Amino acid sequence: FEAADGGTLFLDEVSDLSLTAQAKLLRAIQDLAIERVGGQGAHRVDIRIVAATNRSLAELVERGLFRPDLFYRLSGVDVRVPTLRERRPDVLELAQYFLHRHRGARQLRLSAIAAQALLNYDWPGNVRELERLIERAVALTESEVIELDDLPPKVRGEYAEALGPSLRRDDTLRT
Repeated sequence: FEAADGGTLFLDEVSDLSLTAQAKLLRAIQDLAIERVGGQGAHRVDIRIVAATNRSLAELVERGLFRPDLFYRLSGVDVRVPTLRERRPDVLELAQYFLHRHRGARQLRLSAIAAQALLNYDWPGNVRELERLIERAVALTESEVIELDDLPPKVRGEYAEALGPSLRRDDTLRT
């Protein structure tokens, strides 16, 4: 809160806060003041709060897992970002971004079949999962091209079963 004074505080996965932590957060938001652990007196802060979650806070309120008063404090402007599986064209663009971000000194690219496997995967972990996957591929790929075999089995899916034996024999895609 202090570091964000005069700016924006981003609270990620706010739905995972315990009810005790929710009460403390609510108090800080209501008073726009915080008290340091072991400190004396409150310190006023001037902040804008952006909160993110991957679950419905309204549903959590109904189930008694999220405080309604905190929910209404945080519900100023709601922005729903579609999941990665709902915006498949973004997968390759994000993959390229993460390749550039994590590449180190190498210029890496995705093979056509690896790119197709990324497009077909459902991405239950969303963009975070894609970034970790690209980080893993950058770390483990020995060539300049990320191939199907460089992807985890769950992402390879049907491609691994259908094309894996051919690729291991060095057959061409045409073959």
